[in-house]
Amino acid sequence: MWCCTRGRPKAAASTPSDAPPLAPGDISLSPRASEPLKRLEATREALFDAVEADDGALVESLLAAGADADEADGDGYTALLLAAEEGGVSSCAALLAAGADAAARDSYGRTALYAAAVSGKLNTVDALLAAGADPSARDSEGRSCLWAACATQHVDVAAALLDGGAQIDAPDAKGTSPLQHATASGFAEVIALLASRGASDDDKGRLSM
Repeated sequence: MWCCTRGRPKAAASTPSDAPPLAPGDISLSPRASEPLKRLEATREALFDAVEADDGALVESLLAAGADADEADGDGYTALLLAAEEGGVSSCAALLAAGADAAARDSYGRTALYAAAVSGKLNTVDALLAAGADPSARDSEGRSCLWAACATQHVDVAAALLDGGAQIDAPDAKGTSPLQHATASGFAEVIALLASRGASDDDKGRLSM
């Protein structure tokens, strides 16, 4: 099976209680020097909270106060990815207006448009396409935004991606096209859409796992 969504970043795990004590010199930052880092982490958390609530005005305020529009966790999961995945049009617009990179990828190779597509969020799909996001961008398994939308049976999103220039027959890394996967999976509405848009039916029964 393949991973569809990730959700927002989780807080870092605390240090195990049985960890060896720190020796003098192990910590290079004084309490005063660490304050900017703490403020940065608080700002990042506030930004993700605002995006999750789709509070566009608060997102704008945080960005104006110095929050990074391309803020990401250790896996590359950005605020824009979260906005796209949650269908947060207001926060998505605020981040894009502040220069957030729509082509940025997380550790799974997913762009914001991919996250919106696989989550079935037509509103943020439309917003990202209007901002110039690449509908043919692929994840680390070679699956395009269209492939993901079809595999999750989001027909309206698939149609929007095709209207936006997505390559209809683009296969995943195993050579399976969206129509081949939909046919093997019995996704009738997806099959009908792809067939009506001229998808190739060569070897259409093959399924990628």
